[in-house]
Amino acid sequence: MKYLYILFILISTNISSQNDSIVCVVKYTLNLSLGLPAQNQSKLIFNTNNSCYIEGVFNIEKKSDNSQEYKTHGDNRDVIKYYVDVNKGELHKKDEINKEIYLVKEKLSKINWQISSQEQDTVLGQLCHKAIGDFRGRTYTVWFAPNIAVRFGPWKIQGLPGLILKAKDNDNQVDFTAISIEYKNSKKLMNELHLPKEFKKTILLEEYVSLIKQRDLENFQMIMATMPRSNKISNITINDDRKSRLEMKYEWEEEKEDK
Repeated sequence: MKYLYILFILISTNISSQNDSIVCVVKYTLNLSLGLPAQNQSKLIFNTNNSCYIEGVFNIEKKSDNSQEYKTHGDNRDVIKYYVDVNKGELHKKDEINKEIYLVKEKLSKINWQISSQEQDTVLGQLCHKAIGDFRGRTYTVWFAPNIAVRFGPWKIQGLPGLILKAKDNDNQVDFTAISIEYKNSKKLMNELHLPKEFKKTILLEEYVSLIKQRDLENFQMIMATMPRSNKISNITINDDRKSRLEMKYEWEEEKEDK
């Protein structure tokens, strides 16, 4: 804990800007119940103004009558990463679509957090306050550590005056929990905070969502084309149930509803 204390002092006094290799690394577990239960372990790397959330490989739990087994979810695609730049108010997601790397750009969401300074908890030895906020169709209850004075958290959940160490949605479908915090003096990890240099192009979030829908449709059509004619059902459609997704509603959809 001595190194963590040193890091917090560096962050709070902005001395970290004088050392180009000081970062903090937080590991989170994520439990999802969006259909089959799934778990992963992800990593958040940050300094004062920038962060990179590296999404871990998911294990999907498959239940049968007699046993439980875990299957690794994913193919050979590149690792998904989320980059936050507080000064620019931007978030970029690095993802692979049809074997091409894209950077997906969006503005940092301004979550209207309701902070309860009276309700407190301790996570990894850090005193945390409770906050509740809505983000893209889900209501999250989070616990953040004011002593770690950065505005980061797991995935896209951010914007509080302290590092978010726990976050859970009200439907019990999404549950992030920090399991370790480490001080690191590493130029290699510091480089993770920079946007990648090799990618096809930068696109906006709305275009990305459209591309993902098109990819899913094409994959579905390919599967249907390989099925024997006797097994095909003409009225099958892709299920676009937003409750099975992390982001259930987007800002541009809400704007269209208001018009």
